[in-house]
Amino acid sequence: MRNHRVTAATVLGLLFGLLGNPTLRAGTYTIDPTQRHQTFEGFGTCLAWWVNDEYRSAAWQQAYFQDLGASILRMDMVPYVAYAPDANELANTSITFDGTANDLTKLNFAFDCVATAGQVATTGKNLLGDKFKLIGTVWTPPHWMKTNANINDANSSGGFLTQSADNIQQFAYYVAAYVKGFEATYGVPMYGITIQNEPTLATGNNSCVYTPEQYHDTFLAVSQEFARQGITTKLFGPETVGVDGGSLTAQNMQFVNALQNDPQTAAALDFFSVHGYTANGADPGGNRQQMADYYNLIQGFGKQSWQTESSGFGPNEWKSADGDGARWIARAIHEGLAYANNNAWLYWQMVMEPNLSEDRKRQVLTEMLPDGSVDTTNPKFAAVEHYFHFIRPGAVRIDAGTDNVTGINILAFLNETDHTLTVVILNMGSNDEQVDLNLPADLDLTQFEVYRTDNSQTFAHLAPLVVDNHALSFQMLGDGIVTLHGQYAPVPEPGSCVLIFTGVAALFRRRK
Repeated sequence: MRNHRVTAATVLGLLFGLLGNPTLRAGTYTIDPTQRHQTFEGFGTCLAWWVNDEYRSAAWQQAYFQDLGASILRMDMVPYVAYAPDANELANTSITFDGTANDLTKLNFAFDCVATAGQVATTGKNLLGDKFKLIGTVWTPPHWMKTNANINDANSSGGFLTQSADNIQQFAYYVAAYVKGFEATYGVPMYGITIQNEPTLATGNNSCVYTPEQYHDTFLAVSQEFARQGITTKLFGPETVGVDGGSLTAQNMQFVNALQNDPQTAAALDFFSVHGYTANGADPGGNRQQMADYYNLIQGFGKQSWQTESSGFGPNEWKSADGDGARWIARAIHEGLAYANNNAWLYWQMVMEPNLSEDRKRQVLTEMLPDGSVDTTNPKFAAVEHYFHFIRPGAVRIDAGTDNVTGINILAFLNETDHTLTVVILNMGSNDEQVDLNLPADLDLTQFEVYRTDNSQTFAHLAPLVVDNHALSFQMLGDGIVTLHGQYAPVPEPGSCVLIFTGVAALFRRRK
């Protein structure tokens, strides 16, 4: 973890508890490990195909895996590897795959952005071991497999995968070769792949459009080829643009049902994935009620649900003049985890192409500085760091109390592997709020490390909060986020009750 400026919390103790604060609104929240929800797989971002030097730099990789705490890397399975040996021969190349080991010789895994993914994934695997997960997304099949014979389409029709049995099988051979070839080249297996990014959205960039029926047929062919070749990489999807409680949700469920209604594809689909956008695939979308409605539709299938992309949220400020900014990323993560029960959550990316427009800058978490270093002090980076860094793979979400969409929003994760409890509290209101936190008595937890971001400080490491009789109280600043991270020692006697007392009151003051 990088060094942070330490600011001491002001402890008012019993005096604050007796006198109170007439401008403060109080809320009581009880951490209850007996009420368990999803097991978390990790956080991450995608690598863009047009950026290489930045991702390969030691500064970026430290920022990603150590400072930010990401454990998932999403890569674009760009079709350019299928133009071996020369990626410049795009218009004249057509390769026939046959489902044998010869297919790997027809792919060029030294292609620049794929080599970058291999290098970054190797770092992730070395640092995190089996906690690291590499996932791949197909943005488009090779051009000769598509109806428009183009991976990019200026008319934004996207093009379809040609729906002949032979061509679908060719695509299945190609995807299988991609997965096996990448691992053979870089020694990092793909944890999971999806056969198409946003299959309903046609764009002028790399894209491909599917109907639910076409998606089913293609998914079936890929899953059967994976089984034939003994490939254990998981299959996920449908990775549509988002949910909205209306047409987008219905559209997503058409793809979900096309797979789930067939026992073969239902068995082959390992987990669901969706993005966090409106219909245009660019603006942030989906609120807590819409996410809860979506989860209610899929939870009966008994599979994990990942959100694999989101971006935007206004300028790189904690709270901008029009009220958006980085705090809305924090709210999006909170809602995804608390209401969609996401098992993993990914942002779009941390670096964009050179000479960014102001609108494009609004999408990234951080930027490379001219000297090659990475700016990890900006509010968007801090917003996700409050979650990414502390909620580790294997942690389980537990009950923490009732949210207020315009006030306090609280999440708690218990990690029984490293014996930590993480509580993230986001105040979306402008008023300060008193938080009375009751902790389980069967966790021998004496103090929390405290990290805070608001309009005046970015990921400030504060003085620890001492737990008094399984409880603590503190003042939560308006428009702020606090992460409490504590180590506990389990009490051996089972059946301990939860003791509730008034704890020491620690007041977080704004820095002058």
